[in-house]
Amino acid sequence: MNIWAAALAVLMLQGAAHAQTATPSQQPQTEEEATMSDDATSPDIGSEKVQDWIVRCQDAPGGRLCEMTQEHNDRASGRRVLALGIKRLEENSAQLTIVAPLGLKTSEGVTLSGPGDYSLALPFETCLPSGCIVSQQLNAADISTLLEQAELTATMVTTDLTELVINMSTAGMQAAWERSAEIKE
Repeated sequence: MNIWAAALAVLMLQGAAHAQTATPSQQPQTEEEATMSDDATSPDIGSEKVQDWIVRCQDAPGGRLCEMTQEHNDRASGRRVLALGIKRLEENSAQLTIVAPLGLKTSEGVTLSGPGDYSLALPFETCLPSGCIVSQQLNAADISTLLEQAELTATMVTTDLTELVINMSTAGMQAAWERSAEIKE
């Protein structure tokens, strides 16, 4: 998938996650609240909240595309600071896309890290008016390791060399991944 399509997918699919804050603390939904909406006028199959993640699927040529997303907004301004999407590709692969704010030192990329020695350095591919984009294909081992993290932090460096650290919620991450497989079927 090219970078423009990956960025567009995250930007389109993150709309449902727009209400999240920089440190999401949403309560799990009841089964009825989690039921996916069905709008016959849109290719969008629907979305549902799985704790701090949004699972959203769309019909596309070649099959259904499902992605789990989480967006973090600055509490004071409401502006997006980070959007992360993990799109299920095949049984054992996924596309990780991050949309980060402008004003970053792009040569530094983004580092996703967790407890212990988990660290995934990701280069920026381009910057668009909506933000700087990371797009990385993940294999089965990458996905498994990512989903096992009890904590997840995204670290970037701003152009004035200040570290920007976003603590992401892993609440519901494994369940959202599993749900995306169920919906994709």
